[in-house]
Parts: sequence; structure tokens; C-alpha cells
Amino acid sequence: MFKAKEQLKGSYILGLESTSSRMFSNGRSVMFMNKINTPKDVLQKINEIDMHRVNSVMEKTFKNGIVNSAYVGKQNEVLKKVFKGEIISVDK
Repeated sequence: MFKAKEQLKGSYILGLESTSSRMFSNGRSVMFMNKINTPKDVLQKINEIDMHRVNSVMEKTFKNGIVNSAYVGKQNEVLKKVFKGEIISVDK
């Protein structure tokens, strides 16, 4: 966890060197949170991340019931049934 946090902080600090990157970041902050986070605030929030918070986000993001699929190639009869809702899962 320590290594990942240090890499995230390093990437963030390097991003501050670009004026356009800083402006986009400030714009997103204002749009979504109606405030601009200072670099000190961002680094503090990164330092506060712990495994409990990571696990909490993972549980919400990757819980059962969230299904994604990708298919490449010609559509076959099985896929037609999946898209119509006739087949919930396909086992080999």
C-alpha cells in the first residue's frame, strides 16, 4: 500500500508542473465539489487512504450483480438469446 500511495503522490506532483493539467484539475474540482483543493489537501487525502477504505470501495464497485461483457466477432444464436434476456449465464 505504501508503494502505491507514494507513486500516486509522485504522479500528482509531476502533474502540477503542467499549467493545463493544473487548470483541468481545478476545473473538475470546482464543477464537482465547488472548491479547489490545494496540493497539500490532496497529498493529505492520499496519506489518509487505508486498507479499510480500499476494501469498502472494492465491495461497492465489484459486488455481485454488476455484470459486464464484451464480445468480438459475429453475433451468434447464443448472444441473441443473451441480449433478449433468455439466457442469464453461459457455461462452457
